Amino acid sequence: MVDPHGAQPRPVRHTRAGVVDAALRILDDQGLPDLTMRHLAAALDVQPSALYWHFPNKQTLLAAVADRIVAPALP
Repeated sequence: MVDPHGAQPRPVRHTRAGVVDAALRILDDQGLPDLTMRHLAAALDVQPSALYWHFPNKQTLLAAVADRIVAPALP
């Protein structure tokens, strides 16, 4: 966001759901081998360490992605 008064733009705050959305886009576009924390961080324009605010490790991220994928099939 750009401030009309010339102040520095505020950083975009990503949500856990937004991180999962971005991970799913990478999976769809490039496949599992390219879903790295570094690649995901670059797609979101953040440092890789910022992802660990939402997910303590890649396994937890992948579990959230899997939950999102199977959610429509659950009653």
